[in-house]
Amino acid sequence: MQKRKHYLSTTILAVVLCIGAGCSREETPGEVNSGGALGINAYIRGISSDVSTRSVVTGESFNDNSTIGIFIDGDGYTSTAVTYTYSDGSWSSSNSIYLTKSSATVYGFYPSDLTPAMDGTSSTVPLEISSAITGFDVSGNTQTDYMYATVSGITKSNSTASLTFYHGLTELSFIINKGSEFSGSGTLTGITLTSSGSSIAGSGTLSLADGTVSLTGSASATISLTGTTTLNEYSETASSNVVAALLAAPLGLSSSDNVTLVLTIDGVEYTGTISAPAWEAGNNYEYRITMSGGELIIDSSVNIADWTTTGPTDVDVN
Repeated sequence: MQKRKHYLSTTILAVVLCIGAGCSREETPGEVNSGGALGINAYIRGISSDVSTRSVVTGESFNDNSTIGIFIDGDGYTSTAVTYTYSDGSWSSSNSIYLTKSSATVYGFYPSDLTPAMDGTSSTVPLEISSAITGFDVSGNTQTDYMYATVSGITKSNSTASLTFYHGLTELSFIINKGSEFSGSGTLTGITLTSSGSSIAGSGTLSLADGTVSLTGSASATISLTGTTTLNEYSETASSNVVAALLAAPLGLSSSDNVTLVLTIDGVEYTGTISAPAWEAGNNYEYRITMSGGELIIDSSVNIADWTTTGPTDVDVN
């Protein structure tokens, strides 16, 4: 199974920011601080972008009104979260962060309206992954794409910090096609995923140092999507159109959990098993499903989208 890590890059550059009285300077009394301000110039690696909302982030550039959160940590610094807004090709903030000769670590998070717990390498932001989702379109069903970034060694004389933003969750996409023998209307009204062990939804935290997701409240091994949509029509060339998608907590490479997949099509439930999926954060796992008569068939094919898409994956169904 081939995996490629997809990430977003943000470069901190020359915008003047200040974090109030907590800013630490090493100038002598009366000396004017003539430099060392921290600022932002941000971009995303990808194809297209729409990050002005809390939905899934894709693309290579930020749209106007996009925002991210930034704070710094280090000897003599006071950690205070600052919001940066992108507009007309540049980033700005109503506050300022000033650097001294002391080394600072810069942390970034998305969405910017999260309230971070600022505690050095133990810094986190809260997250919530719903176990009951309405709508099959991941960009429109109100799920949040949580991201994190960090870089160390930033000082007054080295005030340019390059931040790489990583996705904290796993994306799962389902390409569901009608087979040549499928005679139903192909109305999809439900998708349910159930892990045999680890939780894949709930509330908790995302580490800003390494991206660890910890679910501590309302943890659930099941995620269900409901709505109404139609399967891709039969074609001799199988469609690659994604019918449904969702975000889930990563299971990780070491997971031995199996995931039961239940599709409700034309009022009938079809069940399959995804054996020990190694769902990693930042990867988009696409599952191609063909409804052939009364049988559900999972193909071993994968497409690579904006997020890193990982596969192939074989699923036994009955």
